[in-house]
Amino acid sequence: MAISRHIVLGLTALALWNGFSLSIASSALAEKRVALVIGNGSYANAPRLPNPRNDAEDVSGALKRTGFEVIVGVDLDKPGMEDAAIRFARAARDADVAIFYYSGHAMQFAGVNYLMPVDAKLTDEADLRRMARVDDIIADLQQARNLRILVLDSCRDNPLAEELRRSIGRSRATGIQRGLAKIENAQGMIVAYATQAGRTADDGTGRNSPFTAAFLKHIEAVEEIGTVFRRITADVYQATKRSQLPELSLSLIGEYFLRGRPNVNPPASLQTSPVEAAAAAWPLVENTASQAVLEDFIRQFGDTIYGSLARARLKELRLTIKELDSRQAPPVIVPKEERASLEPKQNVGEEAPAFDHNTPEDAVILDATLLSEIRTRLYELNYDPGPLEGPMRNIARQAIREFQAANKLKPTGQPTHGLLRRLRAIDALKPWGAIVYAKNSERWGMGWGKSSRQEAVASARATCGDAKQCTVEISFFGTECGAFAYSRSSFALVARDNSTIAKAAALADCNKRGKACRLIAAVCADGGERIVTND
Repeated sequence: MAISRHIVLGLTALALWNGFSLSIASSALAEKRVALVIGNGSYANAPRLPNPRNDAEDVSGALKRTGFEVIVGVDLDKPGMEDAAIRFARAARDADVAIFYYSGHAMQFAGVNYLMPVDAKLTDEADLRRMARVDDIIADLQQARNLRILVLDSCRDNPLAEELRRSIGRSRATGIQRGLAKIENAQGMIVAYATQAGRTADDGTGRNSPFTAAFLKHIEAVEEIGTVFRRITADVYQATKRSQLPELSLSLIGEYFLRGRPNVNPPASLQTSPVEAAAAAWPLVENTASQAVLEDFIRQFGDTIYGSLARARLKELRLTIKELDSRQAPPVIVPKEERASLEPKQNVGEEAPAFDHNTPEDAVILDATLLSEIRTRLYELNYDPGPLEGPMRNIARQAIREFQAANKLKPTGQPTHGLLRRLRAIDALKPWGAIVYAKNSERWGMGWGKSSRQEAVASARATCGDAKQCTVEISFFGTECGAFAYSRSSFALVARDNSTIAKAAALADCNKRGKACRLIAAVCADGGERIVTND
């Protein structure tokens, strides 16, 4: 699982009225605005999603009231999605503004995002051709002259992705991550995900998902479009009790107002002071490990008390990173068999270079101890590097590439000094929980409240009673929860963002491959919501 630690700092400006001096549009009447809105919920090979139809109908209505020509599609199969995309591509050719809004199932594979038609099925990678590539949608959006917006309310739990993961084997399944992959180089666009890249979002219990509900609340407001999306992001974060933070990327020059520019000086009752804006934004950045995020916060709110707190946090972070970088590992003689699997080659008996701050970032690590540390740290960040000791295997290099891609590093797959420095600078994830299962003996066990993934798995295997055979594992951390469902012909181990969803997903996943599945156990990483059924 790729871990996203990016904080959407744009939330810090959610109450500011001043902006850039340049406006890229002044009259909605003179513009051509087009939108494609799709809501897919009635899936043939996956559980039905209740909200996408409502989301699509309500969003299309709001956009029409805002001057858009809307192409709307509900419960589209692959030909239907292709037809809608072709119509949208033609409409966007001479458009000033273009929006694509999607609600439904989606997934990522090898860093590519796919949207799922209602007739989608996944038995192997070839079936990905039955889906719509987000990259193609972006290419259509890029035709618009002034403003391009991509909105994906589609980071829900995806049982078809789990089915593909099981069918293609562990080594290839590393390309399947939760949620969606972050879109790089989205220049001149607004890109909004319902939650952070690599995470899953709540479908909600009302008429609309939490994200779409916030979108409908703000999209018709008389405000600059960047502020509109920052308010959407803030609303989702608060409505979900800070469990879901949308991923927002704004890459625009100047301002844009869908409903016209408001008065420069709003009524005093609507004005928000810098201190109030900083107070609203500080909870989102106070625990960040990103120096860039803190520096940006200080630039905006440096004169407030929260700016002082940010400077103190930045100083602490820099000292921590400096201390980590200055640590040196003792020289280790690299075994011949280990050296044979690594590049560049070394002569037999040659000492591995010490890990110090003078070593270049791109220098490949040959030290067996440091290589083991890299794999252990990746494992504790919920990547799957394979064996933690011994020669570096392809699965470890794939885990490195996934971590590098998720952290905006060149995905070389090489165990470098720069990679290890970055891994050491990341705070440990905790608490951890795990559920394990042995197919042969049908024994199972679970652990929770541990400070590392390894401890949680070891605890679960200790309660399994057959530790060597309990190799089927699901691990989860933070506020996540796991669940185990079983029948005589099937089983399922799943991890989700809360216990209710985890239990429902485990039963649904198990029943897809068997009959009369029942819930055996569930637990959250901190030990909460723990249940065990013995009937």
